[in-house]
Amino acid sequence: MAYLAEAAARVVVVELTTTATALTVSKAMPYVVAACLAGWMTAYGRRTKREGERLAAAAPADAALAGTSAR
Repeated sequence: MAYLAEAAARVVVVELTTTATALTVSKAMPYVVAACLAGWMTAYGRRTKREGERLAAAAPADAALAGTSAR
């Protein structure tokens, strides 16, 4: 989806700006998009890891509660 959005943004830039500006933006945009995607993946991975650790820490407590309530 990100690369489709990049392509659409390039079309808009080409249509609305001068040739020099469009060329400059087109050369820089892949790096900007890749950096944004890398940042998003890093943040998402860290958040997912924290959520998994939280769930793993809560699992023994949940199991203990389930074991005592079944008695």
